[in-house]
Amino acid sequence: MISRLAWRNLWRNKERSLLMISAVAIAVCAMLFMVAMTRGFMQGILDSGINNLPGHLQAHAAQYLDDPSIDHRFNTPSETTQSVLDDPSVARWFQRIKVPAVVQSEYASQGVTLLGIEPEREIQDQRLGYRVVEGEDITSQSNGILIGAKLSEKLETQLGKRIVLMTQSGNGALAERGYRIVGVYQTTFAAKEEAEVYLPLNQAQSLLEVPNQISETALFTSDIGELERLQDSLQTALGAEIEVLRWDQIDEYLSASMQTMSGFVFIIVAVVFLTLSFALVNTLIMAIFERTPEIGLLLALGLKPRSVVAALTLESMVMIGIGLVIGNVLAQGILFGFRDGIDLSSVAEGLAMAGASPYLSAQVNAADWLTTNLLVLLLGLLTSWWPARRAARLDPVEALQKT
Repeated sequence: MISRLAWRNLWRNKERSLLMISAVAIAVCAMLFMVAMTRGFMQGILDSGINNLPGHLQAHAAQYLDDPSIDHRFNTPSETTQSVLDDPSVARWFQRIKVPAVVQSEYASQGVTLLGIEPEREIQDQRLGYRVVEGEDITSQSNGILIGAKLSEKLETQLGKRIVLMTQSGNGALAERGYRIVGVYQTTFAAKEEAEVYLPLNQAQSLLEVPNQISETALFTSDIGELERLQDSLQTALGAEIEVLRWDQIDEYLSASMQTMSGFVFIIVAVVFLTLSFALVNTLIMAIFERTPEIGLLLALGLKPRSVVAALTLESMVMIGIGLVIGNVLAQGILFGFRDGIDLSSVAEGLAMAGASPYLSAQVNAADWLTTNLLVLLLGLLTSWWPARRAARLDPVEALQKT
């Protein structure tokens, strides 16, 4: 009987019920959309940061991060290490030489970071998100160097010209060699165009006189939950002289940024949640106030106070439940419309300063959706129970005299 009474009362005032359902649906849709877009922005920053490190895990000689010189190097992976790198949860891995250097043209010189890379392996990883705008990308057989467009301007040089690369060799002497520019690249991070130059790994090892030795091994995992296990396995395989660190241990600023932005997600949910709570409480109190004589009649006819509470609470929960369903469907539809992301290239430089991609895409997190829906249901229960409890305490005679 209670459920039948609640359902009939729900549609006696269609305008009020539809207004309540619409308010819940819009609030839930807005909450889910904002959380998904914020999560997408966060994921973009995280992906960009991890790709620029690069990797979820990195292995270096113990002193390398404090002094990134060629003095702190180690041998290419052994069979034991290779077995860890071949783990099914490792999506991809590569090895590098990464040392400070100086490049000099006919007109200027500039301090840079020299990266000796395995081109074919790292091209699959779309390293650093750069694109070659002049010439061609380097390969393992290349004898030339790849530089950034900003560095090319600063050195007043261009594709096909020769520049001199100078750095410390593995034996402590000065290593100096001329290279022809075979490619010029651009990236969303303009500062990197001035700061990084690329050689094939074999060429960098030859220049530095460190055959079969590297500065770092980096890997990406397909399952972030396996990261600590992989870290322990790789550390065991490489030994105590090599330091294996996770991305959040290497870049503490990036890790802190992710934690801060997770707080922003909580603030977004809290603000919408509080706004919705005030709207619900106000609407439900007004609805009960308007129906005071009706509630008095039910009590006078012998309906128990707890039955009145149950009927009014159930009525409100049905409205909130319908609003939740509509809000979830609306949010899914809107997010589907933005499945290819939002092009923010007009403000790409500002986003690059924050480490974000110029394409903003939604990140649907099941935990966020479940939490949001449960919070709204809990809010609906509390905000409907309180006015219903007050209504059940009305004196039937006084309630019938209300107009």
